[in-house]
Amino acid sequence: MSEQTNTPLNAETLLEHGQRLTRPLEPPMGFSGRPALLAPAGWSLVQPPWKPLRPDRITATVNLADASSFTAYVNRFRGDGTLLFLASDTPTFLAVIDAPKPLEPDWAEHQAVFAPRYTRQWKAWRDTEGEAMNQAQFARFVEKRAQDIASPSGADLLGIVNNLEIAGTVQFQSAQRLQDGAVQFRYVEERTAKAGAVEVPATFGLRLAVFEGEKPVSIQARLRYRMREGELSIWHELALPDELVEYALESMARQIGSATGLAVLRGAPCFNNK
Repeated sequence: MSEQTNTPLNAETLLEHGQRLTRPLEPPMGFSGRPALLAPAGWSLVQPPWKPLRPDRITATVNLADASSFTAYVNRFRGDGTLLFLASDTPTFLAVIDAPKPLEPDWAEHQAVFAPRYTRQWKAWRDTEGEAMNQAQFARFVEKRAQDIASPSGADLLGIVNNLEIAGTVQFQSAQRLQDGAVQFRYVEERTAKAGAVEVPATFGLRLAVFEGEKPVSIQARLRYRMREGELSIWHELALPDELVEYALESMARQIGSATGLAVLRGAPCFNNK
């Protein structure tokens, strides 16, 4: 049986241990990770009273207001694994700065988001598309949006539409499409029984931007009408509006891709790092 020898603790040794226990903890030189202490079994875990000099990674979702700010942010933080996405249905551009690479997982917790905003002009025409109006209502709408109209000019189209606001009560009797594409509405004034006619173009051109910050493009609009019991209703329809939005997004994607040097992937990522 071996003998166990215990080294006696003198007052000086006890004092040294006590001073060590009360001495404040200092982070190691150049420490930049997350602090942690290993404690013996049965002891409670106490966080160190100091923070690292810097986080071990960026965890942020940054929302940018325009394409130039978005590209500037991506170019500042992008790395070898950065991925760029476009979800057309939203529409939203998303840059995952720390996206996983092949055989090299990453957290995908640093992201930049840019959601293009539709212009007020586009929303004004798109939101009222197919909304039937009487002559006076349509004339007021054209007057308010005259600056968006390119051909004929807003003033000319307003003059044509104003011709529909004929003094007195009228009964519209027929509509005939002419050889130049215009539509001629025939009417009879109820008070005087006087017949008359007025012509309006079947189509007109708009010049406006779909998204804020983008250049205006040419857009064709069609005039539609309906006659019912002598009453005339008029509305407009945009030619291929969904295709116009897609064209504008594609143009924006090319610009962002060129400015960042990244391929724009269609879709939305779904990373699971748990």
